[in-house]
Amino acid sequence: MIVSLFLVGFTIVLLAMGWSLIGIIVAVAFGFVIMALVGMIDLIFKLLFWLVLIVVVMWLLKGSNKHAT
Repeated sequence: MIVSLFLVGFTIVLLAMGWSLIGIIVAVAFGFVIMALVGMIDLIFKLLFWLVLIVVVMWLLKGSNKHAT
């Protein structure tokens, strides 16, 4: 939702500054790509805790199975 609001606001500002339609399309596409990459990086950091937790649990379970045999 925030990305959509950013792109609409960005387009309105570019229109108010007198940019051409091609320039606006290129700028909005570039802004979308940058915000998508930042969103993916943010998602990785949000999931990092759970990924580390899964690796630690698997490591502990693997270690406990060695002692059982």
